[in-house]
Amino acid sequence: MVPERHVMVILCAFCCFINYADRVNLSVAIIAIGEDYDYSLDQQGLIMSSFFLGYLPMQVGGAMLCRRFGGKKVLSYGAFLWSMFTFCTPFACAIGFYPLLVCRVLMGLSEGVAFPSVYHFLSAWVPVNERGRSVSIFLTGVHAGTTFALVLSPIIIRVWSWQVIFYIFGAAGLVWIAAWNILAHDRDSDVKVGSDIEASAYSKLPQSSTHGLVDANSSGERTASAVKPEGVEKQLAHPIMSNGVSVVSRQPKTCAPSGLLLQVFSLSEISCIRFILTSPECMAVCITQALFGFIHYTILSWLPSYFKHVFHTETGSLSFTFLPYISMAIAANIGGYAGDRLQGRGMSLTNARKVVTFVANVGAAILLIAFSVASTVPTALLLISMSMAFMSLNSGGFESCYLDMSSPSLTGTFKAVANTMASFAGLVAIPFSTLVLRWADGSWRLMFRSLVVWYGISTVVFCKYASSEKVLVEEDTR
Repeated sequence: MVPERHVMVILCAFCCFINYADRVNLSVAIIAIGEDYDYSLDQQGLIMSSFFLGYLPMQVGGAMLCRRFGGKKVLSYGAFLWSMFTFCTPFACAIGFYPLLVCRVLMGLSEGVAFPSVYHFLSAWVPVNERGRSVSIFLTGVHAGTTFALVLSPIIIRVWSWQVIFYIFGAAGLVWIAAWNILAHDRDSDVKVGSDIEASAYSKLPQSSTHGLVDANSSGERTASAVKPEGVEKQLAHPIMSNGVSVVSRQPKTCAPSGLLLQVFSLSEISCIRFILTSPECMAVCITQALFGFIHYTILSWLPSYFKHVFHTETGSLSFTFLPYISMAIAANIGGYAGDRLQGRGMSLTNARKVVTFVANVGAAILLIAFSVASTVPTALLLISMSMAFMSLNSGGFESCYLDMSSPSLTGTFKAVANTMASFAGLVAIPFSTLVLRWADGSWRLMFRSLVVWYGISTVVFCKYASSEKVLVEEDTR
């Protein structure tokens, strides 16, 4: 029998599949929409970036809703709304440019709850020794959804019309909602584990990965504290956190040698967000996520247009642009496994995340440069596929840090803050890339080459400041 926690991960993977398929289909359809309605390149960029005007504020908002109503309910309503706005996109196009912008903003608003909900939901289900693999599985849904949309959308345009794309993908979301409402349920500290095997997964967790405080040993390395500190009143009554995790008093504890204040906040999201924004460790993850988002959204939005303008590929023949996302889906699982494997072989969790992130970013940057000078479609396709595969290895790098660094009730908030920054990056990525195109006299190659700078910055920031120590632990006030 499949463990229940695995069913929840698979359901979330399919949610990410639908979420990204609905988001990505516009990057193919925008070419046909632009031709039908005579939209300029600037207008097309505005249509694609308007999504983030709604997506951005709902990151923290989605996390707050999850803590109040639970991840299942919030994700269910969000999926219903974004499916409806997907379905209504052709009607908005027919009305006019501004109604289309409003529709995309509202779609972003409803899709904004997805990742905070998924992280909040899974943080209560996934034990520490399965985090890398679990993150890679539901991120595979992202890449698979992207792939599916890029393969199917050009075929639909060629056989029927671009409008049918939105009808099909909107209906698919409703099918997922039905399965979600039947099979999924929120898990809290009062829900019993469903089997002896599942109970074993939660009880036999590595001590080094489930601590609430860190201190320094003689070599200056940060290690798990085996001593219960002063001011501890209770232990967290959560199955994932119950093996050696203590609740710290509200008095800040200084972590030598860095001098960082590792604090635990109450239920107030404001206090939690303030801590995230002032913690170098948390901000390193957030900045890395933001720059990752900038790069990913730029490639995601402009790759079909790149092949059309540089290699003069017909819109109906752009299905091959799915190949980079197939490579991402495969590499995401490799990255998740690699991160867990490095930790299992004795490397500290922090160093394992840094090694995976370094390899992912450096490899992706080198291959992106090679892609920007490719002279044929097969060569360009191979290089961008390899570049994005390396990029996707981050599922075992910084993408897993949200689960490493926070208790289950705060994971959604942590991810929401990072996704807010990534959404802002996505909001400016498309207009910024349009400016680069204008500045470079329409050089698509130079525009893609400029993304290497962001890879470099994110790698330095993450490797210098990031940590997988648990710094966000909520005080149990029961």
